[in-house]
Formats: sequence, C-alpha cells, structure tokens
Amino acid sequence: MNSFRLKTVKKGAFLCAFFCVSPYIAQAQNSGPELIMGVDIKAGKLNVAAQDLGSNITILSRKDIANIPVQTTAELLGYIEGVDLRQRGPNGVQADIQIQGGTFDQVLVLIDGVRLTDPQTGHHMLNLMVPPEAIERIEIIKGAAARRYGINALSGVVNIVTLKSANPGIYATTYVGSGFNKDTTTQNNYNNKGVRIMAGLQGDIVQGWVSAGFDQGNGYRPNTDFRTFRSSIKLTSVPVNDRDVQLYFLGGIIHNAFGANGFYAAPADKNSFETVNTQLGSFGAIKKLKIGQLEAKINARYNNDHYVFVRSNPALYQNFHNSTTFMPEITYQVAREHWQLAVGVESRKEWLESSNLGNHERTFYANYVDIAAQPISRVKVSFGVYRLFSKETGQKLYPGADLLVYLMNHKSINGPKLNFFASVGNGQRLPTYTDLYYSGPSNVGNPHLLPESAKTFEMGLRKTGQKIQIQGGVFRRTQQQMIDRIKDSLNAPWQPVNLMGTNFWIEGYEFRVVGNKYIRNSSALAQSKWGLASVRWTLGATQLRQLSYEVQMKGYSQYAVNFLPKQYMASLNIQTKFGLQFTTQFRYMERTAAGFDAGSGYSMLDMRLAYQLKRKIKGTGLTYLPDEVPAPTKWPYQYSFWVNAQNVLNTQYKEIASVPLMPRWITFGITITPPPAASIPREVEIISK
Repeated sequence: MNSFRLKTVKKGAFLCAFFCVSPYIAQAQNSGPELIMGVDIKAGKLNVAAQDLGSNITILSRKDIANIPVQTTAELLGYIEGVDLRQRGPNGVQADIQIQGGTFDQVLVLIDGVRLTDPQTGHHMLNLMVPPEAIERIEIIKGAAARRYGINALSGVVNIVTLKSANPGIYATTYVGSGFNKDTTTQNNYNNKGVRIMAGLQGDIVQGWVSAGFDQGNGYRPNTDFRTFRSSIKLTSVPVNDRDVQLYFLGGIIHNAFGANGFYAAPADKNSFETVNTQLGSFGAIKKLKIGQLEAKINARYNNDHYVFVRSNPALYQNFHNSTTFMPEITYQVAREHWQLAVGVESRKEWLESSNLGNHERTFYANYVDIAAQPISRVKVSFGVYRLFSKETGQKLYPGADLLVYLMNHKSINGPKLNFFASVGNGQRLPTYTDLYYSGPSNVGNPHLLPESAKTFEMGLRKTGQKIQIQGGVFRRTQQQMIDRIKDSLNAPWQPVNLMGTNFWIEGYEFRVVGNKYIRNSSALAQSKWGLASVRWTLGATQLRQLSYEVQMKGYSQYAVNFLPKQYMASLNIQTKFGLQFTTQFRYMERTAAGFDAGSGYSMLDMRLAYQLKRKIKGTGLTYLPDEVPAPTKWPYQYSFWVNAQNVLNTQYKEIASVPLMPRWITFGITITPPPAASIPREVEIISK
C-alpha cells in the first residue's frame, strides 16, 4: 500500500474512531446493518425468528436504511460486510452484487420472495423498482441456500421485504447533487436530481402503498448520463376473520436509460448506450386451514434490453433482447410449539427472444420440504431438501441443514445471550443465455456450458443484547464445474468455460460488532453539554482467500480471481434532542481481479447530516421528535432537511477495472413523512412545553 493509501486509511479511521471512543457512546436507534434478534423473518417458506436461525444472516432495518447516504435501493447493498456491490455508473443505474467471493450470477435477489433472476444475464438483477421508503428490511443470507430459496442461490441471497402497509398520506423526497466538476464538452457542472413520492393506504378492506420516482443526471464523466423512472405498488386485503382468504399483489416497472462508457468492452464501447425496461408482477392468496395454511401465487417478470454500441450510430451494432419468466408456486405450511413444516411445488418457465442470442425457452420443475424443530432444550435444528428437474439439468437434489445451540441466557429476559450456529448448504447456478449464445467482438458464448454447483459449510458465535451485539464466523465454499470467463491473451475475446473438478475453494471469516447506548434524561451532563439522545456504532471485517491458484495459470480469468480479499467497515450514528442527526460510514476494500494491482486497496468515507424540524402537536403546545415513547394524539407531517456527502476523501477508485467511479459528491434534499393513522401507536419523545 503506498503512502497516499495509508494516509487515506488513517484519515477515515481517525474520524470514525474519534467518535467511537467518546465517553458518551450510547445506545442507538439508527444506522448501519443490524442483527435484529427479535424480528420474525421469512427463512425460505418458514417463519423463523432471526435469533433462531443457524445460518449467517444480516438484517438492514428500516431505520438503518433511512440513514445510509444513498438514493436507490441497489446502492444500500454496498454497506454490508461480505457483500461486494460492483457499480458501473451513478445512482445504481447498472450494478452487480457478489457475496463471499462469489460471482454476480451466483447471488439470488428477491423482492418479497419473488425471484429477480434474469435468464439473459445477471447484469439486470438489480433493476429494482422499489424505493427505499417502501422497504421494511433487507435480509442478507450468506452461503449456498438452494434448499430454502431454489434456483441460483449458490453464494448467497438478498431478500428485500417491503412494507405490508404504510401510514396514510404522502411520503415525498426531492434532492439535487453535484461533484462540482465540469463536463469539458458542454462546460456544464456534472449533477443529478430526482424526486420520489409514495402514498400509504390503510382501509378496512385493503392496505398497502403505491410509489413513483424519477432520477436523472448528466453523469460524472463523458457518456455516463442517465434517466430512470420507477413505479411500484403493493396491495393486501384485510381479512375479517381467520378463515377468510387473504389476497396480495405486488407490481412494479422501471425504465432505465444510460450512457454505458466502458461498461462491457472497454475501451471500444466508450460511446455505447443502453436502455432497459423491467416489469414485475406477483399475485397470491393465503388460506388458513384447520391445521396449517395454504399459499398459492403466480410471479412473472419481463425484461427488455436495447444495447447500442455507438449511440450516435445505432445501425453500426445493436442488440435487442426480450426475456420473460413465469413462476407459479403452491406451499403448505404448518407450525406447532416446537416445530414447523413447509412443503411445496413450483415451476419456472423462461423465454428469450434476441437479435444476438436467438430464440430459446426452458422449463424447470421443483418440489421441496423444509423442517425446523427444537428436539431438546437449548438446541434448534432445521433441515430440508430442494429437488430440481429439467431437460437441461436432469434430476438434482440440494439438501441442507443448520444447527443453533444456546450457550448462555440473559438473566433478566427469556432469550439467548450467546449461541453457536452452524450450517451446511448446497446451491447451483444455471448458465444464462448470454453465457451460452452471445457473439460479439469482445465476448463469445459457449453452448456446451453445464450448471455450476457449490457446497458451503459455515459456523460461528452470536451474542445478542441491548448494548452489544456480536457475530463472528468462518466459512468454506467448494465449487464444482465453476463457470468462469477466460481468455488466453489480452486481445482474445472472453469465453465462459466450466472449471472442472472440485479444486476451487473460497474460505474466509466475517466479524461484526454493534454497540448501542441510550442516553437517558437522568444523564444531565450529556443532555446539557452535548444534547445527545442516542449513539450507535458498528465495526465489521471480512477476509477471504482462494485455495485454488491453478486457474490463474491458464490465462486471464474474469471471475475466479475476482473478489475482495479484505473488507473493513465502520459506521457511527448520533442523534440529538435538538433534531440533528449525524451518520458516517467508513469502508476499506482491497480487490483481487484482472485490471487491479495485487493488494491494491482504497478507502471510502460517506457522511449524512439531517435536521428534523420540531413540530407542534395541535392543541397541546408541545413539540416532538420521533423516538420510542407512545403518544396518543394527532400528529402533523414531519419535515427533514438533509445533506449527504459521498466519497468525502475524493478517492479515485474502481469496482469494475475499466470504469472509474464517482468523485466527491454532495447532495441536498428534503423528506416529508406523513403522520400515522389514529389507530396505530406512535413513537414520540416530548422535547419541550
């Protein structure tokens, strides 16, 4: 590491450490990924408390999401250790996600359990139409997990869980940002701007929300301009009694048009342009039975991709791709005091019409069983199997199991304080149609590709508590028939191949500490001198290593040697009684990949400062800020003024070797939040009379 990088690391670490060693470090309500031990999550088809999972999971809560200084849902994923978000442009217009050293096609992304896998290419998986305001939490499950999540869950799963309902009224956010450097062609400052609106619905028959948003900018370097429109809706019926059928619908669209300078075939594609349109729909019904419940749903996704090699001359070279997936599913679930069972069947039909890849279709059928039980006191186990069948794969079984052992209990509450977890899982990844059939000047396909598979073993310790939460673990993933893109020389095209055998391993460790402290009213010094209300800090580390080096000796590799061997993160959130809130996020990453120097690292420091306007509660003479105390009174709208500073250190960095990313960027914005419905308890702290 050269002296510049060393100074950069020291500056970022000092800023975070300065606050973390403050004597007033305290409990926090917000900021950074959190291991939420009390929340029930959807572990595949089972409803399991996060504290009862015997696997590696990180949860990004709704409050966490509000304090991360980004504007899109895709960008949120870059603030979680063990996750590598590799962006090619601003505002998440095109990004890939990797988990624990896997490739972007090995990660499964879902919205409310609906798979977003695109049969054309994994580059479109993060075309997310759901805005941050509509998200309840994001669950990141690491390791091979086909047993619970099915096709393409090889290295990890990201499940975006949206709000079931939202406070009635209008949520609105508008912003404008710039790096204050100029486009040398037009002499205009590079900038971006946008607006997001969401309406909450709460009625006697139906509840949910509907959203729309528009973002645009002229980029941050030549040919990186973008225009993005998003819209989504979620509706859920309100059953009158337990025997009523509950219906739900999730839908969304995204139109994304952007300059693709160096995205896929640098430097030849410096004038390329791409337009992607994605539509998603899911309709389902849940019926409670005398024993258990039955759920049936139909999911569908459509994607249109138009790629132009030279935007001023489309006729020179362009591709049109249309992909469609149709996914029906039926699940039966039953839960008792000490066990749960889920069984189900599903199918997936994929169609592709493409000017370059040709016309193709394939069908997959699957059935599964998953069981969670507590056979003895202090021990919980979960196990199951996913059976897949298709003409392309034949019959495949993907079993898995996890174990949780309570080692110590809290003295004052009935819950675990320290537990041991371990899991073993299998997963697979199907070749995309781009892998199989693409033909271009810089990439060629391989119609003889086989699906790749992997087995992951992981174990660790997890401590829960009000003030300190700790999770640490180690893992090893063994991959078979790994799909990699290789070439023999710099001028040769990339071609996907299967790396045969089981000699490709990735192993590593992850560690996370979350500190919380709440500064109570009795703390007169903190209240009078600093005005602090709460503080929260997090520290995280991930280190990986590759145990098979022979693939590097066969030529140039695009995937097998492309991961983050070192990743360190720290975050801090401070709330004051005056309505001010400060958040800082520090990240240090070293990348091993083609186009990067061995051991090259870079540091990123992002900050957010927000002020929530104190509002008077009508008829009381009181003012308030949102917090954790119920207030049985009518609330006015809440206004928040904020400024985000991304890449404060102005680091020059890349996540894709051919694409330099954004310089220091300052964004100013305002957010308006509606009051809750009268029937919903509101959390409040009275500030003054």
